[in-house]
Amino acid sequence: MPQTAFRSTLAAPGFVLAVDPANPSGTQYGIGAIIGASVAASTAITGATETETNFSTTVTIPANALQAGSVLHIVAMGKYTATTGAETHDLKLKIGSTAIVTLSTINPANDDYFRFDVWVTVRTAGGSGTMVAVGQAMGAGASGTGTSVNVALDSTAIDTTAAQTVAVAIDRQASATDGDSARLDMLTVVGFNLASLV
Repeated sequence: MPQTAFRSTLAAPGFVLAVDPANPSGTQYGIGAIIGASVAASTAITGATETETNFSTTVTIPANALQAGSVLHIVAMGKYTATTGAETHDLKLKIGSTAIVTLSTINPANDDYFRFDVWVTVRTAGGSGTMVAVGQAMGAGASGTGTSVNVALDSTAIDTTAAQTVAVAIDRQASATDGDSARLDMLTVVGFNLASLV
């Protein structure tokens, strides 16, 4: 079977297009783009915050950037800089208001890390689009010793016609104190097979 050698071009910062050189005005395929990558730690969330609160570092996926078959790779990492030793925190990785991953009843120690490493596939696009996800996550653990768990999301709604914010949220329970503190050190979102430049 004959194969086509596509030419890759940098169409915009961080975005690569594949084009058939024999038909340069034909279909262009979005290979990949760094949609967003944090370059500094978030503002720390401190105290006994008994409501779900997003860390200040987020990444926005532009409206109409996703299509059926688009894939997102989301990697996030943060640190508990101060703890009381008796917390029961909840952590969420979210796209818009939808929790892609939820980790519950986390009791971290000082300087423990948390992380998410998740792949999301858009199955259908539009105002009533759908997505699925799979990956690994760790609620708390020291570097080199933490235990990850497998996570998965069944088909779930996503509106690809609207901008969507990727965020990590923490919900501290009543056992937390004003001395508790956590921050998000890293949030990177890479997109593949995107419908538009980002």
